[in-house]
Amino acid sequence: MRHGFVYLGLLAAVSACSSSGGGTEIRRSVTADTGQTGPAPVTVTEETGTDRLLVQTDGVLFEFSEVAAYNNGTFVAARNPTAREMAVFESESDASSVVLFRPNPAPGNAPSITYSRLGMTDIPAAGSATLTGDYQAFFQSGTLAPLSYLASGDAAMVVNFTDESVAGSITNRQLRDLSDNSVLPTGGLADLTLDMATLDDAGGFSGTTTGGALTLPGFPDPAFEVLGTYSGLLAGETADEAVAGVTLTHNFGFGGMTEYGAIAAGH
Repeated sequence: MRHGFVYLGLLAAVSACSSSGGGTEIRRSVTADTGQTGPAPVTVTEETGTDRLLVQTDGVLFEFSEVAAYNNGTFVAARNPTAREMAVFESESDASSVVLFRPNPAPGNAPSITYSRLGMTDIPAAGSATLTGDYQAFFQSGTLAPLSYLASGDAAMVVNFTDESVAGSITNRQLRDLSDNSVLPTGGLADLTLDMATLDDAGGFSGTTTGGALTLPGFPDPAFEVLGTYSGLLAGETADEAVAGVTLTHNFGFGGMTEYGAIAAGH
């Protein structure tokens, strides 16, 4: 079931260590929160009884129609029928949500990722967890250019509650054709490592990435520079979910593309 979510902009409420009813020691409890990459946060609500999604960004409301052929794991795909360059992918549980949004091409109109924790989360004081899920991305050359590719992958976020760190990876990364969402038969994408980052007091994290290069035939060097960052939030009653955004710059030497990706783990 999908729910609308709003840009709450709340500071997390932090409590001293305590024990849950099951005896697990809790380091802190954090409240609903939202983070983003890109120019403006995006909210999505489902229109009851239809396959339409209402997408609001920067004070403007758009109506999108679901395009089931482009759905990826827990990500639901939708497109604006009158402005077909606009597209959205959304993954949502009762506890968290992440939206990857592609606006109309215009100066400064880069895709954005909005990730939200929708309720309270108790973060354990010790132990670790591996949260698995899905990855969805857009590839684009500049904000005026059409999309170049889509991409999908398998996400894994490793949370060490004892030392308050987060790391992860995106594997099985597949470059996909925009016309039909099919996997391109030659080449693809190298695995991406989410380098270790510190879990902050608000249950959030941000860090850099390693790897993830395009491996398509015809590129002069498969080891060209890829610069990347990621950021996100833990969610779920027991920190058993994670939502995040990833931005990678692929520098080819003769130009480049930016990869805008969303992670939904535990949905």
